[in-house]
Amino acid sequence: MANSERARDGTVDGGPDAARARAELDALQRRFRAIIQRTADGIVVVDGEGRIRFANKAAAGLFGRGADRLVGSPFGHALVSGENTEIDIVRQGGPVTAELRVMDTEWEGEPARIVSLRDITDRKKAEEQARRLLREQIARAEAEEAARRAEILSEAGRRLSSSLDLETTLQETVALVVDELADYCMLDLVEDGRSRRYVAARRDEEREAVRREADHFELDLEGGSPQAVAYRDRASRLVSPVTDDWLRSAATDDDHLALLRTLDPHSVVITPVSRGDQRVGVLTAACTRPDTGFDETHVSLLEEVGQRIALAIENARLYRDAQAANQAKTNFLAVMSHELRTPLSAIVGYADLLEGGVAGEASDKQVHFLGRIRASSNHLLQIIEEILAFSRTEAGEEEVRTEETTLGQLMDAVAAVAEPLARDGALEFRLDVEDRETRIRTDTRKIRQILLNLLSNAFKFTQEGSVRLTARARDGTLVFAVQDTGVGIPEDRQEEIFDRFWQVEDPMTRTRGGTGLGLTIGRSFAELLGGSLRVESTEGVGSTFTLEVPAIWSD
Repeated sequence: MANSERARDGTVDGGPDAARARAELDALQRRFRAIIQRTADGIVVVDGEGRIRFANKAAAGLFGRGADRLVGSPFGHALVSGENTEIDIVRQGGPVTAELRVMDTEWEGEPARIVSLRDITDRKKAEEQARRLLREQIARAEAEEAARRAEILSEAGRRLSSSLDLETTLQETVALVVDELADYCMLDLVEDGRSRRYVAARRDEEREAVRREADHFELDLEGGSPQAVAYRDRASRLVSPVTDDWLRSAATDDDHLALLRTLDPHSVVITPVSRGDQRVGVLTAACTRPDTGFDETHVSLLEEVGQRIALAIENARLYRDAQAANQAKTNFLAVMSHELRTPLSAIVGYADLLEGGVAGEASDKQVHFLGRIRASSNHLLQIIEEILAFSRTEAGEEEVRTEETTLGQLMDAVAAVAEPLARDGALEFRLDVEDRETRIRTDTRKIRQILLNLLSNAFKFTQEGSVRLTARARDGTLVFAVQDTGVGIPEDRQEEIFDRFWQVEDPMTRTRGGTGLGLTIGRSFAELLGGSLRVESTEGVGSTFTLEVPAIWSD
């Protein structure tokens, strides 16, 4: 009985100390839960079966459900103690990303895990935004670099094609490399087993000094210098940083080594200048600043510059060879034409003498044949004159020789030669001249030759109808037009007819004579006189050639 009494008043089954301990424990759990509820991170307690036993308000907010709905539901993610990872939580308000941490614990006397969930959605968005901005910056930098690369190559191409003076263009291209990429640059070109050097340095006061010094050290193609090796192997070299040992390998002697040490390069690119199997030289660019040294992108860029230099050199050599061949052709035409004109003039002279009765009176039949000889000889002389005029024009030796006359006198001289040609073809020839008394000063011989060539073509390609020559003076300009009713010229051929040796018909089967130089010479003479020669034509209707030149030629 006594024992029962003691049990009821708390002195048995733990006594007052145990009750006090339980009360303190309950209070501690309440404070712990209150702290957990106030924390900004989501806190979830998960039992050994993976079910949620407790969830604070922050966790409920992350999952988008109330804490009472979370308790008892499966957590849904594998948990490993000590694990730090990221999980995506799908919820009605939109997915969120949380950083997950796991720690072993006990809950209400049973093993459990405390899961800490920190919302890192904004941080992930910020990181993704930063990555996106970084990608954009990289893309922008790459685009800017590509644009700069294209600009440099375009400018190199422009300089290399801007002039036929190869010396000047190569020096300007080397200077471009210095302006855009390097502190100094050297181009060694190889021709006939010897090298020639072009040098540029960043500062103007250094440029001449560097060039004078560098020119003393010719590239030894058979030696072991980096330039010689790159030239022989056709392989580029990037050296960064440049060591004193490398300078020694590049130097030809002590003086050269002293110059290289003075220049103090930090990085160097050596690239062969070649096109296909043809090696023409080697390009060396150096940078003295460690903060802006060369890398592989500069190597590829300089290789492209080298290819453009090689192409320019090849084109210059082809142009030089073409000029030599053209000069040889021009000289041949001039010599042969001159040699042909001399005996042909004698033939015309003797024909005139025979027709005049020097060797006795000629019969009508003989006179007829002599007239044919003279006509054919004059035709041949005209062809020879065309070839000689073409040769002089090609050689740049044709000159303007002016004289004063009137427009009427000039046109009468043209008509005197043209009218017999029209009668031979049974065509109507009309001459219309305005302002006959207008005084002009020009090269009448050239104008006469242009117009006679145009009229000869008009008669040649007009089977029936008429040929009309008009002339007038307008605002200090002489305007001549030759209009025919001939076969016309296709629209796509109206510029080709001014090309040298161009023929309307196949040269092997054509029925009409001519050298194909008349219109070429006509346009050349017109431009030489400061004017122009153009054509308007319709097939089956006819053609109109218009010549315009200044009425008063001024040197």
